[in-house]
Amino acid sequence: MSRLWLGVDIGNDAIHISVCKNGEIIDSILEPIPENLVKNGEIMVYDGMVEFLKTIKKKYKLKAKKVSLIMPSALCHLRRVTVPAMTTDQLMINLPYEFRDYIIKEKDKYFYDYAVVETIKDELGETVEFDLLACVALKTDVENYKIMFRQAGLQLVTVLPVELAYINVLRSYYHRHPLIAESGERGTCFVDLGYRSIRIYMFTEGKFIGMRALDYGCEKIVSCVADALNIDNHLAKNYLVSNYNDIVNTDGCNRIYSAISLEVMKAINYSSFNNQSWRPSAVYCIGGGAANDALVKTIEASTQLPAENVLQLMKVSPYSKEIQSVFIAAATGAAIQQGEKLW
Repeated sequence: MSRLWLGVDIGNDAIHISVCKNGEIIDSILEPIPENLVKNGEIMVYDGMVEFLKTIKKKYKLKAKKVSLIMPSALCHLRRVTVPAMTTDQLMINLPYEFRDYIIKEKDKYFYDYAVVETIKDELGETVEFDLLACVALKTDVENYKIMFRQAGLQLVTVLPVELAYINVLRSYYHRHPLIAESGERGTCFVDLGYRSIRIYMFTEGKFIGMRALDYGCEKIVSCVADALNIDNHLAKNYLVSNYNDIVNTDGCNRIYSAISLEVMKAINYSSFNNQSWRPSAVYCIGGGAANDALVKTIEASTQLPAENVLQLMKVSPYSKEIQSVFIAAATGAAIQQGEKLW
């Protein structure tokens, strides 16, 4: 029996949906979110989002009902921890203590979960430690999302942090390409060129090793164009998308590309210095800024790494429609998770 699943990633300005069937992408959806519905990753008007989701369902004639959702980083805290070998029940008892500096309410007000990065054994082959990705979220936040999707005629089955979604994409890729998995050359870097922030996610052999964030994003490029042409940001964004009068290659834009690329290069070099065995073979630019070829080429030049199309990491149905590749990596990773673990 085929399994249709929706991976959903709700951003500040747009919703990204990956429609998957039996693990293959068959469609992708990118829709701008109406103003004032989302702020800093959090939904401000749940009733408005319900109506927005209903509109998307109708517009795209969505048949899939089950949803895996990327939990906004503002509502979900993740960290990598090493703990002594113990049973699953013992782990669930001990996880709250790993977040004692984060949780501000009674510990039973939160969901806790984990994914095993590595099982550490001693010289006799006995398991002595677990290397984990542990995460925590308020139960009320998860419940609010469940209610919202239910009111929109959808079933929220799983929520997960974006880092785990990228791990799902990588592990699925290595499973399909065992020779690459065996080569050991598996340093990967996702550069999420968002509108309000830029995040660089780093992985080795499908394991999360760190994230670096810039407190500004491609909005700086839009503002540069708006100031140069004395227009508002909305029109400036449209000019950039259409490359009106070759606006993407102006000196002002190029200076911002260089500043962004320098920070990306510094993040990669810093991680390489602290993880001597890690060096990515390519960067995968995602997010709205990845559609700006001039910016991507500047990142290539600064990092001296090829910028590859992230779609090559994902399994696409031969019957798929045109895929919005730079937007759906996280949503696809969520869809791969389906109903397994994670709240």
